[in-house]
Amino acid sequence: MHRFLVRESGSGTRMVHEHFFREAGLPLPPAQEMDSNANIKQALMANMGLAFLSAHTIALERQAGKLSVLSVDGMPQLRDWFVVYPRRKTLGPAARSLRDFVTTDGPAFMRQFFGEDYGPE
Repeated sequence: MHRFLVRESGSGTRMVHEHFFREAGLPLPPAQEMDSNANIKQALMANMGLAFLSAHTIALERQAGKLSVLSVDGMPQLRDWFVVYPRRKTLGPAARSLRDFVTTDGPAFMRQFFGEDYGPE
């Protein structure tokens, strides 16, 4: 059995890892907790285990042929991202530009970056 490399309890990728196994009705496999994605990537490249990581986290390592993605039923698990700010805060020009970009161009950008199967239009 392979050991999994996981982020600290409460992190998003750790929650995806645990949710995946619970939903499949499987016990959580042995895991080594690490405090950063960079440490996990180095350990993966040293053949120390498997990990659940966000696609953008490993884009360069995949492009360089240093890491591979396993084909697993039920994965990748896509998550929603939100741009939030205080309700009564007036946005400055840069923040308005970011909000407008995310609203109008964000979905197409994410599909281009992550593939055509990513999220709704």
